[in-house]
Amino acid sequence: MKRIRGLAAAPGSPPIWEMAIVVVIVLAATFFRTLLFEAAPPGLQHDEIFKANFAVDVLDGGWPVFFDPNGGEEALFPYLAALSISLFGHNFFALRFVSLVSGILSVVLSYVLTKELFGRRVALLTTAGLAISFWHIFDSRVALRPITLLLTALASFYLFWLGLKRGKIVWFALAGVSLGASFYTYTSGFLVPVTIVLFTLLYLLPFRRTLFAQRWRGILLALVISLIILLPMGYHLYTHPATSTARARDLGDHINLLLAGDPRPILRDALSVLGMFGLRGDPEWRYNLAGRPVFDPITFLLFCGGLLICLIRIGKPEYAFLLVWLGVNIMPSAVTRNSPSTLRAIGSLTAIYILPALTIDLAWDWVARRLGSLGRRALLAAVVLLFLSTAAFTYRDYFTVWAENSEVSAIYRADLSAVARYLGQSAGDEEICISASFAADLDQQVLNFMLGEQRAIRWFDGQQALVFPKSSSGVLYIFPATGPLREDLAARFFADPQIEDAYLDPRGERV
Repeated sequence: MKRIRGLAAAPGSPPIWEMAIVVVIVLAATFFRTLLFEAAPPGLQHDEIFKANFAVDVLDGGWPVFFDPNGGEEALFPYLAALSISLFGHNFFALRFVSLVSGILSVVLSYVLTKELFGRRVALLTTAGLAISFWHIFDSRVALRPITLLLTALASFYLFWLGLKRGKIVWFALAGVSLGASFYTYTSGFLVPVTIVLFTLLYLLPFRRTLFAQRWRGILLALVISLIILLPMGYHLYTHPATSTARARDLGDHINLLLAGDPRPILRDALSVLGMFGLRGDPEWRYNLAGRPVFDPITFLLFCGGLLICLIRIGKPEYAFLLVWLGVNIMPSAVTRNSPSTLRAIGSLTAIYILPALTIDLAWDWVARRLGSLGRRALLAAVVLLFLSTAAFTYRDYFTVWAENSEVSAIYRADLSAVARYLGQSAGDEEICISASFAADLDQQVLNFMLGEQRAIRWFDGQQALVFPKSSSGVLYIFPATGPLREDLAARFFADPQIEDAYLDPRGERV
């Protein structure tokens, strides 16, 4: 068979030094994703408790292919969370364990995929960048769906590339299974197979006809398998359009304005996404250190250089694929409101980190030719220094600045986390009454999950009412930061209360 440029067979077993570097990178990734695992974020946000509720539904015998509450959510994460909860119990660790494992596995898959596409050096640089990426670390530590999308996307693209390169139908079949799974991960999961379709139509068919003629059956098989796997969820979406597509409709208002003749919101969204890499990132404290860009100034310049390299080398299949991968999977953030959004762009995350690695790789070859071993050592030292400084800034920004921010504490219900720790340490027999802004449902569920059990607690909204239970053993009123008692009620009924203050920092230590 004619050798296709850019799809040459991979070398044999990697040398020991390469595997040693990979192990160090994975250990670093694990460190950043497990450190203070139950203290950062400082509690559970309401979106996470929905995942816990869905997982409990599965454990109770429900087998939905799609969850309609909360605007409609895909099923893969809740099923994995149900498995985790069945193993580790109803607690913080079990709920977020799915994201933790998905995050670490996606670092490993980023290495093997990038090595297939661009070789060892680019793969090591890309994986090192992901290991210390604030964005990737964040998504690996919260019980939200997007990190599973990145995992299935990487698996799909890796298996698809093996099929293209080696021609064995089994790789395409496995790619089809992974593509099908991507539909069940996140709202933008359908863009994973769209990436392969567009790469085939825009590049393989017009520019690599020989390769396309040899592989079209495998590509078709992968897509057919993915559509077969989609059928159960597709049928549900078809028969429940109002509830199942509520989230997509809610986020699509800017697209509707574009179709109505007003392109300005979409243009603003697109410009915001372009600026997220080096100017201003996701503005939501819920998902980012508000406004923190993806890259520091130096890495941002390397990112721009990598983008230019891709455009210059677009005739090579791996560079064309990278551009399609990036462009398609960043689109959800560029056409929806509240842009830029790191969650919606997560399918492009590894592609984003490949770009600065391409610039460093090119610089390495240039320095080696002109400055020899001395130049290589100097460049290596500069790259190591860049990674170490990035790791230090990531640690500071995530574990200190973000995790201890007051708005983050409110969003992630750090007050209820402190209540759970207090109740877990107390052995009193008083009647417990807790004020909360979502007293009827979500805040109850958050606290019960943090406690690992359902306690006999009376809930009320202190801005609306006050409860007076009949109790012979006394009453303990708890007013978390997000559930204060209205001032007139406090003045009338608690003029001279007996107060026990239990101050606990985000790490659970009494201060």
